[in-house]
Amino acid sequence: MRASHVTTETRKPDDHAQGGWREIALCASNPLSTQDDVAAHLVRDHDIKVFAVKGEDTERYYEHIRAVMSLRPS
Repeated sequence: MRASHVTTETRKPDDHAQGGWREIALCASNPLSTQDDVAAHLVRDHDIKVFAVKGEDTERYYEHIRAVMSLRPS
């Protein structure tokens, strides 16, 4: 699990799978650079948990960080 920019430059999920990662969850490291279409693609096409919305306020930003931190690896 990690924090990352959720942009078109976000690595392909295959890169993480090759590193032995079985489950991936992302939260935005910068809500201003988050691209909602990329987040939707990662959720829809790669079954990745994404907690990020472009321009989210501070409260929601920290809710998303807490959500990722609450996940436990399987």
